[in-house]
Amino acid sequence: MLVVPAVALIHYLNEMCQSTETAVNDAFCRTLTQESLAIP
Repeated sequence: MLVVPAVALIHYLNEMCQSTETAVNDAFCRTLTQESLAIP
């Protein structure tokens, strides 16, 4: 099982968020961004 660093995972999800802009995705991405800012 491949272990992906949290930073790399967040970066990947951020890319996904930018490429697909939907109402649900927007809400998810807002939460993701807030969570990623909390990670040092």
